[in-house]
Amino acid sequence: MRDESPARRAPLRLVVIEDQALFRQLTVEVVRSDSRFTVVGEAADGRDGWELCQRTRPDLVILDLNIPEPDGLALCGRLREELSATRVLAVTSYTDALTLTRLQDLGVAGYVEKDQPLETLRQALDALAGGGTFYTRIVAETRRRQQGDPHSFAKVLSSREQEILALVASGLRSREIADRLGLSVRTVEGHRAAIMQKLGVKNLAGLLRFAQALGVKPH
Repeated sequence: MRDESPARRAPLRLVVIEDQALFRQLTVEVVRSDSRFTVVGEAADGRDGWELCQRTRPDLVILDLNIPEPDGLALCGRLREELSATRVLAVTSYTDALTLTRLQDLGVAGYVEKDQPLETLRQALDALAGGGTFYTRIVAETRRRQQGDPHSFAKVLSSREQEILALVASGLRSREIADRLGLSVRTVEGHRAAIMQKLGVKNLAGLLRFAQALGVKPH
């Protein structure tokens, strides 16, 4: 059993949110074998998980993204907005570039794929227990791949949306973008809203971080 000066520091309160019972129970067992943590609850869907987090105010949530009512990404957003002191370790089978970038934009503290060995989960817990972050190699590899692919948005954004995102990344305002493209300001604002909805961001700062993370080149 791991033990890091329990007399000097109270165990971190942890919640596990995972819809697959076997994986949830296994995760709980791994966490309970580490005296730096105490499991204060577990849930099988986003609704119960959110209620549990509101009630227990955990230090850390181990969260599967593929959960119902609401899904893990939506729950990450709620936690960031309303329980900002709670850190999230995403443990999931999702490895697509859009999901990974949204997770980073949402500020998750760690990411582990479900096909990793248990030792990787323990390494992530080690890092988070010390106040650090933990991302498996696929995050950096995906970012490099996206930055090297000039057509990386083709399956997510339309060509017009890609063009507008690049202009936004250049620092242009909606009026300036409208003038350059021969569009109305209202049309540009509509495209910006659609881009933000597709990418799962809520403000300009998030949009710019997303563009930078995926290597959008300013025009």
